[in-house]
Amino acid sequence: ECIVKCFPIMETILSADAIFTWNDTMPVLVHFITMLYDDYKSQVNALISVIIKERTKLAAKQESTHSVDQATLSVIDSIGMEEFWPHLKLHGQMVDATKGSNNWWILSLLRIRGGGAGQMKAGKLDFFFHQVLPMARQSDAMSKKSSSMMNLHKTRVENLWALFPAFCANATDIDSALPQLTPILMRAMNDRRYPAILAFICKGLAALVPDAFEEPMLSMESAEGNDEAKSKVLQAQCSILIPALFKLVGVLYKEQNSSNGQTDCSKDIENASMAIASAARLASEDVVRNIFKKLLQKLLKSSQRMEDPVQVGETSSLLRLSQALVMSKVLATDDIVLLYRCIKPMIRADTTPPQVEKRAYKVLNELCKAYSDLLLKPEQLKDICE
Repeated sequence: ECIVKCFPIMETILSADAIFTWNDTMPVLVHFITMLYDDYKSQVNALISVIIKERTKLAAKQESTHSVDQATLSVIDSIGMEEFWPHLKLHGQMVDATKGSNNWWILSLLRIRGGGAGQMKAGKLDFFFHQVLPMARQSDAMSKKSSSMMNLHKTRVENLWALFPAFCANATDIDSALPQLTPILMRAMNDRRYPAILAFICKGLAALVPDAFEEPMLSMESAEGNDEAKSKVLQAQCSILIPALFKLVGVLYKEQNSSNGQTDCSKDIENASMAIASAARLASEDVVRNIFKKLLQKLLKSSQRMEDPVQVGETSSLLRLSQALVMSKVLATDDIVLLYRCIKPMIRADTTPPQVEKRAYKVLNELCKAYSDLLLKPEQLKDICE
């Protein structure tokens, strides 16, 4: 009874008369909500609705919203997006963003903050599949119908996809939900209408790996129960995604090189490469080995024709992919030796284009960090330093 009486008091904190106290009182309010959410959901949800309403009023008056923004993010982190989702009421705000309250600002906040990966309470990928993605599709469809609202709806698509990393971090249903998401991820990361989505997908894929395993390539023998099912699904889906990511990096390099400096895909290439490094840790060993063999063959062939600017770009692309596989720390000893022998002439030759030489040095640096026991032996170190 005493706790119930506290709720009206907490609502007075949110009144316009108490706005000058918000910097101090909002953290207390968030703690109150966090502690009582499970036992007093209806009362707490009513309090959350008041927070959102008051923030909307502040924005309309163009007043500072920092303290309430931070409180909103803290509440979402605490109770999770699935519990908070009904408060957004986005379905009623799809057509006309200017009519009534507009809660899309919450997704913009989350995007600016980085999506919430690693901070938000564990959730389910299935929720992202059935609740978030349909809204992204609807916004995408609406962007094609109205030229005046196109940019608004495209931003909404990206803001919805920005939630993907948060659902990947600590996801509780990887084994059942990831297979249905994989084809969608492959299409979305190649959709150049929404270049920002690639970064969200890559960040999400990277978040799946530390969530599942502490060490690279957890063996099936060491996994038990749900972990075994998760291990098998991750291995299968990563084995599908890696070839697609490899192909994407090649496309991005070609797009950048053909634009004569007008298009900068370096950030996208970096994101895709980091996703490869993460996915390779869990993909099938045979898949990674076959990809590496093909990569090495192409690299050897491309390095013989570096007087051609197109080949310079391709060689740089192949070296970047090699670097990603090295970072995964899953290559066999023989593969490492072959890769070192392949890049060695690129570092030593005076005729090597600067772009290729720089990337080759980066590969060598990763080799020395990831496989120091092999490459930093006295006899090998002497060869590297010569």
